[in-house]
Amino acid sequence: MAVFRRTRRLGRKLAAASGPGGSQSVSSVPGVPEDEDFQDPPRHWGRVGALVGVWALVLGGGAWFAPAFASGGGNDATDPRDEAPPTATSAAWSYLRYGTNGETERAQRIVCDGANQGLTPADLQTLRDEISADYLEGRTPDLDVSIDESSAVEEGYSIKVTVFYVSGRQEPRTFIVTVQGVNDEEYCVSDVALSDESANDGESVEDDPEQTASDYLALLLGARDAEPAIAAQCDPYKGVDPDELVEAISEWEAQNGASTGYVVDTELTEASDENLSIIKVEAALEGDFQTLDLTFEVGVQPDCVNSLEGGDELMAPDGD
Repeated sequence: MAVFRRTRRLGRKLAAASGPGGSQSVSSVPGVPEDEDFQDPPRHWGRVGALVGVWALVLGGGAWFAPAFASGGGNDATDPRDEAPPTATSAAWSYLRYGTNGETERAQRIVCDGANQGLTPADLQTLRDEISADYLEGRTPDLDVSIDESSAVEEGYSIKVTVFYVSGRQEPRTFIVTVQGVNDEEYCVSDVALSDESANDGESVEDDPEQTASDYLALLLGARDAEPAIAAQCDPYKGVDPDELVEAISEWEAQNGASTGYVVDTELTEASDENLSIIKVEAALEGDFQTLDLTFEVGVQPDCVNSLEGGDELMAPDGD
């Protein structure tokens, strides 16, 4: 199984700069409060190069940006980017997005008062520039920012976020962002660190069937990108067709509004002598009007996805 290449020169510096707690573990079950409706697509993006796909975070932006547009287009309208983040996930997303893009003032406004924020906007820009030089032939990359996991911790919330640096190809880096609540409607960032998987300087990790299954479904539920999912399949492959699953999501969105799709949990249920692992995956589609819980079974071989079954809640909602 391929692993993401890492930026060697800056990795250890940035990991050290994050201070205590930079490598804390994150629960695989989202732990944000139920009223956290900012629709950043969580997903697990792991170590399978063939499973990397680009997806737009604007799928989940409506819940945050809509109020600004509804208020009218006058000169006095507030730019939604300048408003305090209303959820823990939006605070993490905004800090990494604005900091990496060089919008330093906007990023700094999200930092908690007196916090040792770990990676500063300048650090994030340096990381972007090194990735550009080392992997993207010097081109300035576009950014895709994905919320992977969130859990409640003593300090507030620990948010695992993957940033994809995209220009012809893409390079991912994963961050752990600690977020605190200022009040019930505002959140701030207190610490940012590269996660261990981004700071390991390209060291190999063991194949992980659960991660492979999670990545495969993240492509379909989050990125809505069937092509790289098909490329990751074994030959032969059986079960749910990726194109049909993506089409079913579009049909569900027509009734329930733009949605965020993400993996909630994975469980190894069977491993055979033929190097085939069956992974139970719990996932969700979170739309404007309701959340649809989904259950899949993914067959994983050492270097490909053998099968995908389930998703009946989406594929045959009327029992057809």
